[in-house]
Amino acid sequence: MKKWIALTLALLLSLSLTACGGQSGTATPDAGQSEEQADAQTDESTVEPADEQTADADEPTDNAPADADATLPEEPIGPAAPDETTQIANPFVDYAAYEEAEAAAGFAFGVPEEIGNYKKTAYRVAENMSLFEVIYEHDAASLTARKAPGGWNISGDNNQYTVEVAETLEGVNVTCWGEGDALFLGMWTVDDYSYSLGATESMERADFLGAVETIIALNAA
Repeated sequence: MKKWIALTLALLLSLSLTACGGQSGTATPDAGQSEEQADAQTDESTVEPADEQTADADEPTDNAPADADATLPEEPIGPAAPDETTQIANPFVDYAAYEEAEAAAGFAFGVPEEIGNYKKTAYRVAENMSLFEVIYEHDAASLTARKAPGGWNISGDNNQYTVEVAETLEGVNVTCWGEGDALFLGMWTVDDYSYSLGATESMERADFLGAVETIIALNAA
């Protein structure tokens, strides 16, 4: 009897140890699933779908360059070019003869036929300003003698010069401007008339003052 009880206890202990060993092992794949199928499930869970990758690549980023067609043109620097079609009306009318110019101006203007190598070439009058001028030319240079009623700057010369000369010629105060010993412009007033003599090229002081003195003498009352 004792032997039978001992054998029964030994059998129960053996079955208990076998059950504990089975629970402590690692999990096994589902029944009927192969190792290849299990690996495939693992790869699909880690790899991003191809469609989602393509969609992300097509989306613009903040650092992407702007479309070249959308770039605005640069503003021109600088001022705007003048309108070449805009012209200032010439106030002067040319006359072939001195008598015609005198009649248009309404007053006489005594001038020499020549000034040094300069030859008289034109009589002109700006009637809206009552301005009478005579043009002398020599090669590419010219002299312009002017006369008009009133006391104002009728020369039309706004250049800046380094030399200013005050002279008294024929009892008339004359102011001249130039560079060094050469002169370009002279102005004076006699009997409520303004006079000027301007040169496009410099003249020796003596020659220029001689021309002014001649014009003063020809217009003396």
